[in-house]
Amino acid sequence: MVLIPAGKFVMGDGAGEKDEQPAHPVEIGAFLMDRTEVTQARFEETVGYNPSKRERKEEAVDRVRWTEAIDYCNERSKREGLEPCYDLKTAECRFEATGYRLPTEAEWEYACRAGTSTRYFCGDDASALDAFAWFDKNAAKDSRPVGARRPNAWGLHDMAEA
Repeated sequence: MVLIPAGKFVMGDGAGEKDEQPAHPVEIGAFLMDRTEVTQARFEETVGYNPSKRERKEEAVDRVRWTEAIDYCNERSKREGLEPCYDLKTAECRFEATGYRLPTEAEWEYACRAGTSTRYFCGDDASALDAFAWFDKNAAKDSRPVGARRPNAWGLHDMAEA
C-alpha cells in the first residue's frame, strides 16, 4: 500500500463533462491506497469467486458490483484482523473503522493527480499517457496485467485511462 499524503487540490474540470463541473477546492486527509488494482487472483482468494469475463489471474478483477467490492473490503479486513468499514445491510461506511474501504471520489482523483495541477498527472499532453495507461491504441483491445505500465509520482499504477 501507498500512504497518500494529506493535501489540497482543485477537483473537477470547469471545461470538462457536466459531472466534472464546477472545478472546486477540496482538502483531503492522509489515507492508504493499494499500489495496483485488485487482481482476479486476490479477489478470488479473498471472497471465493471471480466475476471477471475472462479468467486471467494477474489482471484486474472486472464485472464487480459495488456491493461485491465492499464485501471484498470487509473480508480482506477480517482476514487481517482489522475492523470492517462497511455495514453490508445498509452499505454505509464507517470511516473511523480500521479496515479496508473504497476511496471516495475526491480521494481517488487526488491520488490519481499525485500532487500535479496539469490536465493529466503526467502533463497536459494526452500522448504522454501511453507510458502509464493501457487503452485502445496500445493494448490491442485486450486487458493487461496490473502494474505493467509506469506508476504516477506517488507510486500508484493504472490510475489513468485515455
